[in-house]
This record gives sequence, C-alpha cells and structure tokens, in this order.
Amino acid sequence: QTATFTGDVQVPAEITHVGDSNTLIRFDTDQIKLQAGGNPVILNTTHLSGSATSTGSFGGLKIDGSTLVTTAGGNVGIGLTTPLESHKLHIFESNTSASILLQRREVDGALTAGDVVGSVDFMTNDDSSFSGANTLRAQIRAGIESTTSATALFFATGDSSTAMSDKMMLSPSGKLGIGTTNPTVALDVSGSSNLSSRIRLSKHLSGTSKILQLGADRDTTSVPFIGAES
Repeated sequence: QTATFTGDVQVPAEITHVGDSNTLIRFDTDQIKLQAGGNPVILNTTHLSGSATSTGSFGGLKIDGSTLVTTAGGNVGIGLTTPLESHKLHIFESNTSASILLQRREVDGALTAGDVVGSVDFMTNDDSSFSGANTLRAQIRAGIESTTSATALFFATGDSSTAMSDKMMLSPSGKLGIGTTNPTVALDVSGSSNLSSRIRLSKHLSGTSKILQLGADRDTTSVPFIGAES
C-alpha cells in the first residue's frame, strides 16, 4: 500500500512497519531535515550538515561524542575528539594499549595452507614506476602454513622495476628466513650469490670500517668464510 501526504504530518511517537523488507520512505526533493528539539540535521545526496557548530555545518561526523570522529579533512579518530591531521587514522586509549584487530572467520571449515588471515598493504600512485599507477610496493601479511592453522608472518617488498615479492618470513615455530620463505634453522639466510647470502656486522669510526662477515664462501673459493675486513 502507498500513502501520500501533503503538508505537515505529525507523529506522536514512532513510525513502525511490519512486513517484508521492502520499506521505503521517499521524499521528492533531494534534501531531508531531521529535527529533535533544537536545530535540524539536514541529509541530502552528498553530505550531512546541520547547526552543531557556529558555522552551520558539522565539518565532520561524531558518533557518541568521541567514539568515532571524522574531520573535515577526511581523518578518522577513534576514542578521541581531535584526531591528528598528520594521520588518516588515530586510535586513542587511556591507561591501556591501543590495538587494531584483523579477523578472518572461515565459514566453510578450517583454514588451510596458503590462506591469508589479514594483511597491511602499502601502495603508491606513481605513473613513472613499475606497472604504472596504484601499485603495491610492500606488504606485511599473516598466512596459514598448515591444516593446524599454524600462522607465519610474511614481509614483501618491491622496487621500481619488479613486482612485490616475499623477502622475509617468520615461521610459526619462530624461525626467521631472509631470502627464503622456508627457514629450517633459527636464522636462515639465502641469496643468489656469495655476497647476497652473507651476514655482515660493521662499525664505522673516524672514516674506517671494521667488518665481520660470515658467508658460505669467500669470493671464488668453496670453503666457509668467517673473517674481518677493514
């Protein structure tokens, strides 16, 4: 059924619809005013405004005072009223740690090897670099390693000429792989050449370098190399 009203309609308590989900309250204009006591809140096709400030516009949106705040510049604050303009997301907690939770719910059964629990991605918009605009440059992700839901952390990076790929991995058992995603010892370093597979400890004093290098071999010899160079 459809009801059409002309002029003002007063509702003493509430409007309730019982039936299917196809409920529609339509206004022929592009602006709706909602008022409870004081000044009205105005909704139109592009924004939400009102007289919550002296300028006649919110300049942002606040839910429950400080639970969720958006600023006019597009920044979001959670738990505070004035998020820093230097950060798009500012989370605040008092007397406890602030944290972000990424959760995946598997509705069709257990997670399997290769499933990604969550990730933090870093993207640029540089047309002069590899693949043009909107290219992923780095990523930190949590990935399932086995049917027991053992989870590893992967660290991927890329440069201006190659796509992003995994460079480091922390296994579920605590083994760290650099250059490999299958570490078998506490620190597993793998490279495609003698130099890229070395571990180097260095200290620079007064223009001189004191270096301790560990590697599979030194230059062209096939013997293990542990040595200091200056």
